[in-house]
Amino acid sequence: MSHGARALPAIFIVLLAMASQSAGAAVKPVPPKYKLIYAGSGSYAVDLLSPEGQRGHVGADFHWRIVYRAVPIRNGIIEWRKGDASGSGGWSMSSEADNCSRSGGLELKGDGGGLVDLQHGVMETIVFPEEGDFSSTDAGGAGGPCDTADFWSQWVTGFSQIGVADTVDPLTSYFELPRRRLKQGKVIRVKTSNQTPTFPSLVPSPSCGFSEVGDCTQAFSWHATVSIRPVR
Repeated sequence: MSHGARALPAIFIVLLAMASQSAGAAVKPVPPKYKLIYAGSGSYAVDLLSPEGQRGHVGADFHWRIVYRAVPIRNGIIEWRKGDASGSGGWSMSSEADNCSRSGGLELKGDGGGLVDLQHGVMETIVFPEEGDFSSTDAGGAGGPCDTADFWSQWVTGFSQIGVADTVDPLTSYFELPRRRLKQGKVIRVKTSNQTPTFPSLVPSPSCGFSEVGDCTQAFSWHATVSIRPVR
């Protein structure tokens, strides 16, 4: 060493060595997170005809959209909870026999959940709004035949038993995709509906089963889109 050179303090020698190692090391990629959007719309109807020819009708239309913040894969599972939810609709009831009619609104109250399970070689996905789905506005409190305290609970899950036999939310979407779809780094967009063999109770029997006191038919239908987007 020349007389004019100064020895570097030990701490600087350590820092220089660490910097040299970092420069030669490969940068590890940041694992992606995944954002979920669940949106759809549908309708519900019950039509009654008494032996005397008097008609009754119960109906509703509804729509929803839930956006979940991006989350990573943990132990082969992606789980979303409590999304930013919006949705509404309307309901109506009328009865010629009771000479009454009433209508009101529906407001989405469930902020839902979603799950992707990658542990079994496929991308198994289930999404639902939960928490009773929709609350009723202008429900009325007189207890008459055209009043309802909770339209969704009284008619959709109560009278028509939508989803009850399978213990699922009436607006549940379920599907399976090849696991490689998630690794392609592209948006996954899947069209779904209540017409699924996985949960047959999401489609009610066309007949309400009241043939001895008149005709009764019912229908419940919705279509939705599940979007899963990688976010880095």
